Amino acid sequence: MNSVESAFVSDTRRRLGAAGFDLVEPFSAASVAREVFPSAPPWTLFGRDDALGLLIGNSRALWDPFTAWASAHPELAHPLDVYTETTVRELTDSWNVSVWLGWGHVGVPSFLPLQRIAVAAGGASLGPGQLVAHPTFGPWIALRAVLIIDAPPPLAADERALPCVHCEAPCRGALEDALKAAPPQLAVERRSLLSPVQESYLRIRD
Repeated sequence: MNSVESAFVSDTRRRLGAAGFDLVEPFSAASVAREVFPSAPPWTLFGRDDALGLLIGNSRALWDPFTAWASAHPELAHPLDVYTETTVRELTDSWNVSVWLGWGHVGVPSFLPLQRIAVAAGGASLGPGQLVAHPTFGPWIALRAVLIIDAPPPLAADERALPCVHCEAPCRGALEDALKAAPPQLAVERRSLLSPVQESYLRIRD
C-alpha cells in the first residue's frame, strides 16, 4: 500500500468506522470498471490510467450510531440514506482532492451494482443464494456507497479466503423455498413482526 492510498484508507476506516460504516474495501477503479462496466463505467478516473476506489458498507456496527443520530432527526422520511450521505460527505469534504461519489440508494440514472463491485474488488463472494458474503460477517452486511478518489490505486493485495468457494450451499434450498412463496410483504395486523414470507428470505442469510 503506497503512502497516498494509506492516508485515504486509514482516514476513511477510522472516521467512517466511528459512524458505524465499518466496511471499507479499497480497489482499482480501472480494473473493477473493466469487469463490471465493460462499455461505459459511471465514474471518472480523473485523467489517470487508474484511480483509488473505496467501497463503503457496514455490518451490525451501524445500528447504535445510526439510531442515536436518527432519534435527533425524527422528521426525515429516509433517515438512513441521509445519514449515509451526510457522514460520507463530511469525510470527503475534508479532503483536498477530487472525489466521485456513487450511492447505493440512488437509482438515477440507474442503481450501482454494488454486489458485483464488491465481488470484483475482492472483498466478498457471491453465493448461490444470490447474496454477497463477507469473509468475517457472511451475508449480514449492507453496501452503501462507492468513492473514486483522484489518487493512485491500491497495490495488489494478498488473496483472502472468501466464503462460498468450498461451501455445501445450504442457502440454495432456502432461496428455492422463498421463491415459491408470494413476494415479501409486511404482516398486516402487526407491522412490527415479519411475515412468514419475509422470514423465508431471512433464512437465506442464516
